Amino acid sequence: MAALGYLAGHGVGGHSSSSTSTSTRTVLVNGVLLDYPSAWKRTAGGPQIAGLVLAQELTLTPPGLDASAGLTVGSLAAGDPGPLPEGFLAQLRANPRTDVVSLSEVQAYRYSRISVAGFGRALTAFAIPNAERGTTVLACYASANDSSFVRACGQVVDAVTRVGQPPGYDLSPVPAYARSLAAVLASVQKGRAAVAQAAGAHGASTHLGGLAARLARQIRAAAASLQALEAPAAAQVAQSALLAAARGAGEAYAALSEAVRAKNAAAYAAARARVPPAEAGVNRALRRFALLGYG
Repeated sequence: MAALGYLAGHGVGGHSSSSTSTSTRTVLVNGVLLDYPSAWKRTAGGPQIAGLVLAQELTLTPPGLDASAGLTVGSLAAGDPGPLPEGFLAQLRANPRTDVVSLSEVQAYRYSRISVAGFGRALTAFAIPNAERGTTVLACYASANDSSFVRACGQVVDAVTRVGQPPGYDLSPVPAYARSLAAVLASVQKGRAAVAQAAGAHGASTHLGGLAARLARQIRAAAASLQALEAPAAAQVAQSALLAAARGAGEAYAALSEAVRAKNAAAYAAARARVPPAEAGVNRALRRFALLGYG
């Protein structure tokens, strides 16, 4: 049933809301059950939102608004640490606002104020993590002035339930963990800036080797401190990703230091080329923490 995404029509004589008397249909995606208005329909393709690629993807649209409004549901691809697709994050102009919200039965991350390159509609995304099935993503999109659909889509998301899944864990950021994490990150920030400035100097600063060596040691110490932190369940994947990225950055800076001190031009060029992707890996890992409410 996990990948089935079945549709059960309630239609006439079926499930209905007592407050609105609107008949509904039900769909199951990645173990998450949604009731949605029966007037909405499934569309062959979802909206063209750059990078928002989901497994088991399903898009529901209201009548007459096929191209401008809808609800897209799916799960993250295997191996994507989340909480939103990696390719989608690469298209964001800035980090969205993150809130932990309590839906009718589960907690979710809600991402608002999303600005995506080439997508001119209002977009709010929700992520429901699950250790066994992976994260389920729900994205409501509409024209900025279509408040009625935004409200209706939010009501559908609020009423989701999980089927055949263990109880979820608390998504709320833990203040003590946030303080410890901030202290670990602060221990290397000045060193990163100093090395970047020295490496950017014409011909590289004469102090670059020493600065890179010091930063490599600082990063190794930070990685050890990070490994010693007891991450909340919601942050364990993000912490593991940051730890791996930090270790990679430490190795890159150590190689840079060795190349500078050896005065080996070829080794220096190779080592310097390792730094940007290593830094990008750290930044991606830090962005995941921001999406968990630790930003």
